[in-house]
Amino acid sequence: MRHPQLNSRGELTHLITTEGLSRVMLTRLLDTAEMFLSQADAGCEKVSALHGKRVLTFDTDHAPLSDIHRLAREADILMVKSSVSGLPYWVAQQVGPRVHVMNERDGCHAAPIDALMDMLTIRQVKKDFSNLTVAIVGDILHSPVARSNIHALTTLGTAQVRVVGPLTLLPEGLAQLGVQAFTEMKQGLGEADVIIMLGFEPDEMRGAELPSENEYLQCYGLTAINLACAQSACLVIHRQESREVLRLAVQQAAMSIVAEAKS
Repeated sequence: MRHPQLNSRGELTHLITTEGLSRVMLTRLLDTAEMFLSQADAGCEKVSALHGKRVLTFDTDHAPLSDIHRLAREADILMVKSSVSGLPYWVAQQVGPRVHVMNERDGCHAAPIDALMDMLTIRQVKKDFSNLTVAIVGDILHSPVARSNIHALTTLGTAQVRVVGPLTLLPEGLAQLGVQAFTEMKQGLGEADVIIMLGFEPDEMRGAELPSENEYLQCYGLTAINLACAQSACLVIHRQESREVLRLAVQQAAMSIVAEAKS
């Protein structure tokens, strides 16, 4: 069965998830994003592969699903954001072959743009994934960023991928993905080369039997004591950081690659 993001020639025609993408494709996305970052630093504003392409955004939390058919007629690239897991895949099935769907985030399922931003940040600082221990901290169960990062990190050959969080916020099946799970920060961060801190979203965590927000942050916040357990040159990625230039470069990279796919 063909991967839903690929056309019959194996070209990436939609970007819905990092799951199932090959290392070659992920590397191409990162290489292209890096090129766009260099262009931005050099003051280049136009991206030739996207010249004349119309990019529209579809947020299902603020627009009815019936709008999809109108937008599909008007757009070349459709950026989709939804609180419903799997909806970008449904949208990709509704649009014509000339329209490319890019998933910004869908529920608890996937956030490929965020994951590619993290992978690019790691590669710029650490260069090679094969010797790295990467720890993702927070609500792994509900986080599309965590899920997309796990698939990207394992595909890129990361030596150790860890997740750290309360037992009630760790999903089943992590071992099958090649991921080590920890409930104690000091153990989970031990000798880590990279720490990815997920944002705290109490609405999604509600019902997970957490005592309180303060207690959660005391246990799973990145304190100096916890950070001391990691490597001295550890790279820390915070979700709260503003990385708009990086996000734009990753978006442009994905857009340019899917736009090259033939109908």
